Amino acid sequence: MKKQLGRFAALLLVVICMVDCKSLCADVTYDASDSASILLVSSYSGSYKWTNDQNTGFRRFFNEHARKVSIDTVELNTEEKPGFAPSASDIALLKEQIKRQHYNVIVAADNQAADLFIDRVVDVPDHVPVVFLGYTEFPKNDPRLRRPGITGLLEEDNYCNLIKFGRRLFPNTRHVMLVTDGSTSGVKTAAKVESEVAADPALADIEFISINGANYSTAEMLEKLNSLPPDSFLIFQKWLSTRPELREYRTVTVQKIYDACKVPVFGNLATTINDTVIGGVTTLAEPHGYEAAAVVDKILSGTPAESIPARSGSMQTVFNYKLLNKYNIPMSKLPPDALIINRPADFLTCYRGEIFIAGICVCVLLIAVAVIGVLLLHNKRNVSRLLDALPIRIVAFTRNGKIVFIHAADWLKRHPEIGNPQNVDQLPNTMFLPLQEAREKLAANGGPVSFEYSCDNERRRCELVKFDNRLFGATGTFLMISTNIDQLFEARKSLLAALSRAESANRAKSAFLATVSHELRTPLNAVIGYSELLQDESLKSADRLDYVRSINLAGNSLLNLINDVLDLSKIEADCLKIVPSDTNLKLLADEMLAVFKRKAEARDVDFKTDFAEYLPILRLDALRLRQILLNLIGNALKYTEHGTVTLRAKYNGSAGAPGRLELTVSDTGVGIAPERQTAIFEPFEQADDARDRHTGTGLGLAIVSRLVVKMGGVIRLDSAPGRGSNFIITLENVVASESRTEVEKPRPPAAVRLDGFLFMVVDDSPVNLKLLQVMLAKFGGRVITAESAGQALDMLRTQTPDCVLTDLWMPGMSGAELAAAIRRESKLSDMRLVAVTADTEFRLTPEFDGYLLKPVTLHELAEVMTSLRLVRHG
Repeated sequence: MKKQLGRFAALLLVVICMVDCKSLCADVTYDASDSASILLVSSYSGSYKWTNDQNTGFRRFFNEHARKVSIDTVELNTEEKPGFAPSASDIALLKEQIKRQHYNVIVAADNQAADLFIDRVVDVPDHVPVVFLGYTEFPKNDPRLRRPGITGLLEEDNYCNLIKFGRRLFPNTRHVMLVTDGSTSGVKTAAKVESEVAADPALADIEFISINGANYSTAEMLEKLNSLPPDSFLIFQKWLSTRPELREYRTVTVQKIYDACKVPVFGNLATTINDTVIGGVTTLAEPHGYEAAAVVDKILSGTPAESIPARSGSMQTVFNYKLLNKYNIPMSKLPPDALIINRPADFLTCYRGEIFIAGICVCVLLIAVAVIGVLLLHNKRNVSRLLDALPIRIVAFTRNGKIVFIHAADWLKRHPEIGNPQNVDQLPNTMFLPLQEAREKLAANGGPVSFEYSCDNERRRCELVKFDNRLFGATGTFLMISTNIDQLFEARKSLLAALSRAESANRAKSAFLATVSHELRTPLNAVIGYSELLQDESLKSADRLDYVRSINLAGNSLLNLINDVLDLSKIEADCLKIVPSDTNLKLLADEMLAVFKRKAEARDVDFKTDFAEYLPILRLDALRLRQILLNLIGNALKYTEHGTVTLRAKYNGSAGAPGRLELTVSDTGVGIAPERQTAIFEPFEQADDARDRHTGTGLGLAIVSRLVVKMGGVIRLDSAPGRGSNFIITLENVVASESRTEVEKPRPPAAVRLDGFLFMVVDDSPVNLKLLQVMLAKFGGRVITAESAGQALDMLRTQTPDCVLTDLWMPGMSGAELAAAIRRESKLSDMRLVAVTADTEFRLTPEFDGYLLKPVTLHELAEVMTSLRLVRHG
């Protein structure tokens, strides 16, 4: 029994040893999750554009299809070798690499590389398939293509058809020259084309001239090109001469070939078409490489190479737009599928950068106009106050004493018995008698006459002049201007004070314009600069994301500047309202710590809080208090290096009764000089004028001081240079809330999803329409859009979205009118409506369930959708 088992085991071992291992290897199929090894052998150097484009297309296929492959590349550089053939050392190295590495597939690009494997100059294991591309030697039925393990893409050169097509474009052509290189394939191509042209009756009247690098030196070829008659055109394949020649001709550029030829030039490779080659039916290198990679992928997936028939690679008719115009060739003569390169771009494409910059400039101009308008209005009010402060009475009358204008409202009010005098003789005698004497003097000498009179216990000085202007309806009138002498000195003082205020306002305007110009240009520099960089199509995704974030930060900086100007304008116009609510100061302090944490760490500053042990919930305007603390703490950190910033709070009241709240922001920074401690609370002022050290508009402390006053408090400053600063805010009559429930810290909306909800966006601005559409889609919502309220109502007859987001200001029907129309429809009455507006004074009306303030952010959109219960939390 043991002997039988031993014999059976020996027989089994022999059978295993006889198994054809190569067949086993050939049966292995490729799994997309595996990593396959590919050898790519190129005939030419990687610096050659044809080779580089082939390799790019080959690798792009595997990147797009997420295939795990490793690709080794061997470049034979045959264009630099004698006879354009691989050297013996290159072949030996290639054999050694194939022997040393185990490749799943070998790819041979162009004739010289493909011949090494097709003719078995380089042997590969039978189970390793070979795929060639760019091969031009033989037809599809060549017997060499039918051996096992080989397939690929052929590059067809149908020069006869190209010659016929060239004659259709240039009917007077009688001479055609073909230029090929001195390689074996170049010589064979020239011979093949010459025989085909000779055998084609349609080309019998054409003189065909073949120039190849095996028979001509570069100098001889250039001389031939230069001697072509005008009724000719050239077909250029590529050029390298195998003839011995001067070194300068070995490195001759293709441009010299084109310069020597004074007739139209056609090409058969896309890499040769430029401003000197009109075009032709070309082989595109990158799609050629991409298609070869698809064949390799099919083989790696299990399809035998020999079952994939060799076929022609992609061809494309390509023409140069500039040369078509040069030779007056109409587009109608070209094939419908022809690719036209160097076509001039349309207006928007050419000038999109300039249009974008112009839009930014218009926005800046509008902001500047608005700011200057506010300043001019401020100046106009000062001038009006100046004129009202002048104690002047003006009376204009004709030669016969008829009064045509009187400006003395205060005086007439004190003398109701005079009423509205029509003639100078109706004036009081104390005024009339001196006036009569002055009229006589004026008639005698014709010059201005000065006189005085007393009235109502005040002495007045008058000037009487003849006034020939028709301002008062007639020429030859007299003008009497009187001034209160007693008040003249006071008026002079008032005038000087008003003049000082006007000069101060003018200086403030200049400072504001200079500061705002700097603050506007700084973020605009980022917006314009990075937007121009984003137009570069070759930009890396990481750089693109960084540039977009920079533009977003710059935009927020512009928005903060505009908000500061608006806040200051509201306060000055007494339009800002204080709205108290339950406020937890400890949570507000935690928020400040979180906001300024990174900035404090970056400046090596210890930012901390020091609060009293008892600190109840207080009735305060939390929004304005937050704005105050953000400005004070931000300033403290800006002017402090390597020190401490502390926020303190004390309250001495009890529940239900008013008390005093004291908030202090202290720093150990540079401090503020005494002479500057009052000025820094004025608009556009800063504690330090050195622009290279500290930046800002100078509005922060002006807004803080005015907000504190609006909240019924005062702000004090205790500071000295080198000893830091203490900003102390004291708020009186602050009531502690009787509620024992602490105010919860606002939470950012959780990650939300809008899947399953349908939204309608209505806006007459395509940019805003697209923005909201993309934002809602980012959260998973389905979106339909309408460009007007009328279009929206038409769509609502057939579709019922869950929510409508509408702009308020639109031509025709406004957003508010659209909302009212929707509410009147019974079937739409439960639909949620959200207003989208740039009006910072907008208040929610009954027609709307919520509103978004432009510029809209993803965070604000998520908050509104959460409040309307239109989200599914992720």
